[in-house]
Amino acid sequence: MTAACDVAFGPLTVTPSAACLAFPGLDSAAPSIELAGDATLGEDAALVATFANAVFGCLNWGGPVARWTGAEAQLALTFEMPGQAGPRAHASAGHLTHPEAQRATAEPTLASAGLAVGAEI
Repeated sequence: MTAACDVAFGPLTVTPSAACLAFPGLDSAAPSIELAGDATLGEDAALVATFANAVFGCLNWGGPVARWTGAEAQLALTFEMPGQAGPRAHASAGHLTHPEAQRATAEPTLASAGLAVGAEI
């Protein structure tokens, strides 16, 4: 379950959020909370930072330390076509900042890009 709230400052929107992570059926896995902050300028650019508590870090990386886990930059460009499906190009780059998370993966820095097609109903 995730709770989030958008706060607008002109063209800048800040979105703090908290996600409650539960692991049904795993007796040794206690629920945890991951905090995130998202700053969006317009509709096409965002900077995201995430924070995990000690339980989340221990369950996922073996390190029971609460700290910032990563940062990501996102950019998207939507082509508006009235009454038709519109393409949206998007790209993102992120980096894991938590040392245990970095050790748990071969790629602490990830980049992705894609093209989506959608329409408003």
